[in-house]
Amino acid sequence: MKRLMGLLLALTVLLGGAFPGACAEAGDADAYLGFWVAEGARAEIWREDDELRCRVVFICGDEDSDVWAFDYCWIDEESGVFHCGSVTRTHQHYDTLWETLQETDWSLNDMPFSDFQVSETGIRFTDEKLDAPLEFKRLDGADGGMWGKVLAYVGRWTCEGATLRVEDYGAAYLFTVAVPLDAGRTGKWTYTCRYDAEGERMVSVDVSNRTLITPTADGGTIEEEVGRDNSKAAFTLEGESLVWSDVTDGDGEDMTFERVGG
Repeated sequence: MKRLMGLLLALTVLLGGAFPGACAEAGDADAYLGFWVAEGARAEIWREDDELRCRVVFICGDEDSDVWAFDYCWIDEESGVFHCGSVTRTHQHYDTLWETLQETDWSLNDMPFSDFQVSETGIRFTDEKLDAPLEFKRLDGADGGMWGKVLAYVGRWTCEGATLRVEDYGAAYLFTVAVPLDAGRTGKWTYTCRYDAEGERMVSVDVSNRTLITPTADGGTIEEEVGRDNSKAAFTLEGESLVWSDVTDGDGEDMTFERVGG
């Protein structure tokens, strides 16, 4: 615990501020929320700050994916259909584990005809850019394979007031650590990670970005990049907990996070 608080204090000092604490809760839409798999694709549907979100990943190869991220979604109360709204379509590619993610946006803020509907086997995804609907079934540990191991990291985590969000971006996974500071400010560290099958852990492919987020009088925020540190990170699941360690210095920071929502 002493080591944890020392690290949080050091992170706070780097961004300039004091360390309070914060956390958030989410609701549910049981028929659709969770991880889903179809032939050549996978999907995640979740609720974030009372808004429904969706991401569909089309697997092009071991190092390539097309990612459709839907930021505005809702459920039709009469039909029960899950409608997907504004979408950003992105192609992502990695040459090697330690190289930077190559990302190309090929469609921004489109409003397509796309939705999910409960079917006999799971949920059916229809989109105007697809030749035929995709049939997804809910992912479980038995049929998840490597992806099932990776998805065990995805979600929200907390550690003594610091929060960690792990997001699936297809060819890579984004780990965002947020530390609340004084005056409503937030310090944010982001790592782009890949799964290291040999070590059975997530390893960052680049050093971390550091950002300071400051609230404004009109209710907005100012996001300022304050540099990159020299550390690369490893994230390892230990039972129901997730441990964040530093792999540059070798001794690790030993921050242990617990999943938000159980």
